[in-house]
Amino acid sequence: GALLVAGGAAGWNNPGILTQVEEENPDRLRRQAGSLVADVEGEVGEEVRKARQAMSGSSRGIQRSSRQTGGEFVITGMQPQWYIGEWSICSATCGSGVSTRLVFCLHGDDADCRRLGEVPPTARSCRDDRGCDWTLGPWSNCDAVC
Repeated sequence: GALLVAGGAAGWNNPGILTQVEEENPDRLRRQAGSLVADVEGEVGEEVRKARQAMSGSSRGIQRSSRQTGGEFVITGMQPQWYIGEWSICSATCGSGVSTRLVFCLHGDDADCRRLGEVPPTARSCRDDRGCDWTLGPWSNCDAVC
C-alpha cells in the first residue's frame, strides 16, 4: 500500500523563516532546530518499528499462500486494514502548528482499505505554548514633566 505522511517539520525548510529567527536569536534557533531534528528522527524511527511489528504480528499463525501477478507479489489470506500511527509532537514550539501521523494500508493497496472506510486523517491542528518566551526591551524615558 501507499504511505501517507503529512506535514512534519517542513516549515523549517523555509529560508525566510530561518533568516528572521536566526537574526533574532541564533543560539536559541540552533538549540531548537537540533532538538526538533532529534525528535522527528526518533518519532519516525519509532513509527517504522511499530509498523513493521504490526505487519509481522498480524500475520502470525495465519496459513497463507502467495502468487505473482504482473510484477506484483500478492499475499492472500490476510485482510486489508489501515495502519494508523501515533500523532507527532506539534510542529510549533510557540503557538499554532500541525501534528502528523503515518497512515497506510496493510495487506493490500489503498483501494482495498478505502472499501473499509475513508483514509484516516494524517494531519490535525495543534497548539503548543511551552516554548513561548517574553522578550524584554529597555525602559523608555519618563514622559512626565516635573
